[in-house]
Amino acid sequence: MLAGPHAQAHISGRFDHAGARCDVSGAYASLSYLASGQELDAYLAWLNLRAKNLVTFGSNRRAVQYVARELMQRSTINGRDVRRLARQAENDLYQEATGRNPPWLNPPWVTGVASRLATSSAAKK
Repeated sequence: MLAGPHAQAHISGRFDHAGARCDVSGAYASLSYLASGQELDAYLAWLNLRAKNLVTFGSNRRAVQYVARELMQRSTINGRDVRRLARQAENDLYQEATGRNPPWLNPPWVTGVASRLATSSAAKK
């Protein structure tokens, strides 16, 4: 809820306070069931900072860039597409850092099973 405006600011270079107002008021209403007064304000401030950090640091930064690029081509995307883009960002970062495909794309236990299946089917012929 709070990450959207920070992601948009990360991509566009400016924070849209008017657009973020709805997200902040929604978060405030949700959090008002958990806290009130100074505690609510502090919790909301912490969550706002956490949302900003989530979209601007680490592998999430690349995912935000991929989602933004996709949104520029299409006006909306669904959750499945966001998850696919986030996985692609993580895979690309790993490959750039190591020069290899991520191990989770071809885990050894799957590769081992596939080679055993190929060997056993070849032996049956």
